[in-house]
Amino acid sequence: MRRRVFIMAALVAMIPALGSAAVSYNLVLAGASAGGLWSLIGVGVDNAMKTAYPGSTVTYQTSGGGYANVSLLADDKVDIAILHDAEARQAVEGAAPFSQPSEHLRALAVLYDFSALQPILVKAFAEEHGITSFEDLKAKRPPLRLVLNKPGNITHDLAVNVLQAYGIAPEDIESWGGRVMIAGSRESAELLRNGQADMAMNAPFVGHSSILEVASARELILLAPSASVIDSVGEKMGIGSVTIPASAYDWLDKDTPTLALAAMIAADASMDDVTAKAITAALIEHIDSLRDVHKAMQGLDRPMLLRQRSIPFHPGSIAAFKEAGLM
Repeated sequence: MRRRVFIMAALVAMIPALGSAAVSYNLVLAGASAGGLWSLIGVGVDNAMKTAYPGSTVTYQTSGGGYANVSLLADDKVDIAILHDAEARQAVEGAAPFSQPSEHLRALAVLYDFSALQPILVKAFAEEHGITSFEDLKAKRPPLRLVLNKPGNITHDLAVNVLQAYGIAPEDIESWGGRVMIAGSRESAELLRNGQADMAMNAPFVGHSSILEVASARELILLAPSASVIDSVGEKMGIGSVTIPASAYDWLDKDTPTLALAAMIAADASMDDVTAKAITAALIEHIDSLRDVHKAMQGLDRPMLLRQRSIPFHPGSIAAFKEAGLM
């Protein structure tokens, strides 16, 4: 009798596990353009969900990027979306390009937090004008040809905020006899390589090929933001910092702290707790599905899944983190 009771109890205990294993999810994930890192991350999220919940599908939808993804979530056109932490902060504050605060955003998990601001300056220009810091730029007002990423890209806003923290506006540079040019990462690299620009302020991963390409043709230095600027801009934009190790580039002679953007998967607050928990749990348990999509993602670890301060985490995600011992 006791043996039969034990067997029945064991069978009953198995029912929730069997039921959860049978659950599958069909989700649409908004990213950015096709072929970029975010589209690869979409593949990783799909693999994690398929592994955790067989039969699940995560469909990657191209979009204009993080700013556009806030609206896609608000309009219930996608289930989940990738955003930068700074974009999320602007959304909840109703700062441009948003016309009003967005209270619906909830974080599920951080994907990376090491997209580092790397202001690279051609060494010959730096030596000609005695530039070793942003303070020198402000004081000496050289005829700098500066490349910034395109407006609407969060790295453009990051660069402008850093310049403003030193009391430099883009129009000031033009008044010095310089020029501010707008270009994406690849084009800015070409401008520097060909001697058409002196400096670029972008936020790729450390060791990004665009920087390596420039360094193969021009000697460079890295202008590091001061600790006070890292703190003030970080607080304003809701972003963190990272240290670029001296070993990252053969022309870098010391470890260099700088600002860094994070990217996260976000959802609308209306997402049910069960789904939010399931997505987050899948990413925690199958984090290698994200790491394996690109060598740049190898730095992702489980504690990093929590490292953002721009928006609240979804209650379902909090439950998943707590069960995993991460909160």
